[in-house]
Amino acid sequence: MINKKKILAIIPARAGSKRLINKNIKNFHSKPLLFWTINQALNSKYIDKVVISSDSKMYLNLTNKLIKNNSKLETHLRPKSLSKDNTLSESVVKDVVNKFKNFHTIILLQPTSPLRLTKDIDDSLRKYFKNNKKSLVSAYKYTKSKVPFYNLTKQKLYKINLLKYKRLYLVNGSIYIVNNKYFLKNNKILSKNPILFEMPISRSIDIDDNLDFIIAEQLFYENF
Repeated sequence: MINKKKILAIIPARAGSKRLINKNIKNFHSKPLLFWTINQALNSKYIDKVVISSDSKMYLNLTNKLIKNNSKLETHLRPKSLSKDNTLSESVVKDVVNKFKNFHTIILLQPTSPLRLTKDIDDSLRKYFKNNKKSLVSAYKYTKSKVPFYNLTKQKLYKINLLKYKRLYLVNGSIYIVNNKYFLKNNKILSKNPILFEMPISRSIDIDDNLDFIIAEQLFYENF
């Protein structure tokens, strides 16, 4: 909670990944991948509730085995209709928000970004409340000579050119924050001019396939 405003973290973890089967529970440094994001969110100073949204009872049962007796953590079984390849993040968030009410702010944390830190979460929340905008997105600074090859070759990250920052940034998929009322009214996670929260390249990988997974593990060894 910040300024008496309650914060809900949503971690989407569907079971139907195609490029890397069951990637959200694949062991990453001896723990299922989704564990790292859950642990980061639970250790946040400001998050009041952490909800794991999945179409898999097995995933949710595994979550409860990984994290025991933590009142901040909830599991939510979402319908299969919200677990397709083309399902929008907004639909997943809305499904959770309709059940868990009375939160001022929503923070979306994807389990495919295991290298973010709890500090990144808390710093982004502080920046969001300080700037008083409708949304925030994490990104890293675009520098041709330093952008990891896995982002350039796959072009999997969106470029956002925010003139007020006078640099080009790539969204890294790690942190999205949105005002709940704005989201419910507009059905959008990002507003027109989101706050930018800069993260280093070394913590900006978004795991999509086995190559990403291998790179993320190596980055973990090198930086943690």
